Amino acid sequence: VVLERGGHVSFANCGLPYHLGGEIQERNRLLVQTPERLTARFDLDVRVNHEVVAIHPETKTLDVRRKDGSLEQLTYDALILSPGAEPIRPPIAGVDHPALFTLRTIPDLDRILARCTPCAWTAACCQDLRWHHASNPSHLLQENHHAKQSRCLV
Repeated sequence: VVLERGGHVSFANCGLPYHLGGEIQERNRLLVQTPERLTARFDLDVRVNHEVVAIHPETKTLDVRRKDGSLEQLTYDALILSPGAEPIRPPIAGVDHPALFTLRTIPDLDRILARCTPCAWTAACCQDLRWHHASNPSHLLQENHHAKQSRCLV
């Protein structure tokens, strides 16, 4: 059994900026594997939107929260943990502004696309953000600062 907290088991996160910028037109090209393909190829029971909320090693059981919020308990013989990571957001003024995004997952991509319209991006190049503006990103929040008409640099 493979439990995935998010909605996607395998995607090309290196392709996310290219989809955002229009180089990769079709969203499904970002999906490397799906639960259905993993089941067909490896006979795996893959469950997306299932979050492990507790591990009980003494009984070899897991408490799992489904997408609908209900809980179930699963048993295991062997357990492999792959918890992933979250991007670091440095403690600087303006970093929590709703117009600043991290782009690491498909839900991150969806948040950016929901906020912005194509060809009307307000964005900054990563190098700009990391090196030149790392001490004060608040100027990036100004309308049309570093605007790109055909590409969004993330």
